[in-house]
Amino acid sequence: LDWYFGVRKLLQEGSRPSIIVLALATDQLASHWTMGEAFAHRQMSARDFPLVVRETNLDRTTASSYVFAHWSRWLADKGFIRQCVMILTIPKFRDLAARIADHGPHVNDPRELMEAAQARLPQLAELNRAYGVRIVLLIPPTLHEDQSSEIQQIGAKAGVPVWVLAPPGEFPREYFMDGFHLNGRGSGIFTARVSQQLRTMQNVQANCKDCDRKAMPSSASGNRMIPAVQVEQGSH
Repeated sequence: LDWYFGVRKLLQEGSRPSIIVLALATDQLASHWTMGEAFAHRQMSARDFPLVVRETNLDRTTASSYVFAHWSRWLADKGFIRQCVMILTIPKFRDLAARIADHGPHVNDPRELMEAAQARLPQLAELNRAYGVRIVLLIPPTLHEDQSSEIQQIGAKAGVPVWVLAPPGEFPREYFMDGFHLNGRGSGIFTARVSQQLRTMQNVQANCKDCDRKAMPSSASGNRMIPAVQVEQGSH
C-alpha cells in the first residue's frame, strides 16, 4: 500500500503531473504490505496516519514506530544501515538474503484480488476527482493468470484506465530475470508497448479538446500492440 499513500502525499504537497502511471502487478494492488518505517518517513503524510493504521491493520506497537519514524530519518533508515553492514561483513549475504527474505504480496486468491481491485480502484478515481490528475494503472507482464482482464473491467466502471499491454502468459520465461522482473529482452519489448500506448493517448487528447479522463485509451480499446517478434527484429 505504500504506492497509494505515496501518491496521496505527492498530491497533498502540490505535485500536479499531467498523468500518473502506476505500474503494479495485481497482487501488489491487493497487498497491504509497506516498507515499514522507511515508508512512514518518506511516503506517509502525517495527516494520513490514521488511514494508514486502518488500511494496513497496524498493531499499536508498530503504529507508534511509524509515528516516530515519520519524523526521524535515523529510525527510517536503520534497517537499511543494518543491511549494508551485514552485506559488508557477512560473505555472500546477498545470496543468503535472497533465500530467506520474503516480502512478496502473497495474494493469489482470485476472489481476494477482485475484492481488492473493487476497493482500490475507486480510491484512485477519488484522487482523480479531488486533484484533477489522471491516474492509470499499468499491469506488467506475468507468467500466470492474474485476473488482469477482470480488473480492467472494474477500472472501466470506476473511471480508472487499466492498461494490460501483455496478456498473462504471453511473455515466455526467457523474457524474465526471476519469474517476475523482466530482463533486457523483455523490458525492451514491454517499453515499446508502453511508449506506443502513451503516444496513442497523447494523440487522442490532442485531437479532442473536450476529452476528459474517460476518453483515455485502454489496452482493450482496439489499439494494436507491437508484436514481440516485430520489436526483436527491429532491434537488430
